[in-house]
Amino acid sequence: MNTSLVFITGVIVLIGAIFSVISFMNFEPTQAYTRGTTGQETVQNARNGSNVSQGVSGTPLSGVELAKHTVQADCWVGYQGKIYDLTSWLPKHPGSAGAIAPYCGTSTEFEQAFTQKHGTSKASLFMKVAVYKGELQI
Repeated sequence: MNTSLVFITGVIVLIGAIFSVISFMNFEPTQAYTRGTTGQETVQNARNGSNVSQGVSGTPLSGVELAKHTVQADCWVGYQGKIYDLTSWLPKHPGSAGAIAPYCGTSTEFEQAFTQKHGTSKASLFMKVAVYKGELQI
């Protein structure tokens, strides 16, 4: 009886080890981070090799930089003096990506449209789904 218990325990441990190895072999990191000398982080998407500049907390970003991100595939907006990236969230927006797309690359226009549509009721949700890029430099 004792031998059977040891055998069953060994089989369970072996199956667990096999699943662990399989899971590890299928692991594929999606992003790699490096910090540059400009106070910017570069995020490299390991699947397609694209780089995205990402402001470090408190890093000032100009309105000129914000205005470079004006399309759905690269959508940054200003809100309450900060810049956020909404690119990955746009397709998930309940009101459609098209509702936000005209405001990509803007601060005042986006904030006015957001406040007019949602007031402050969605501000906490916005902070959860938006990727903070840095402070809007005036």
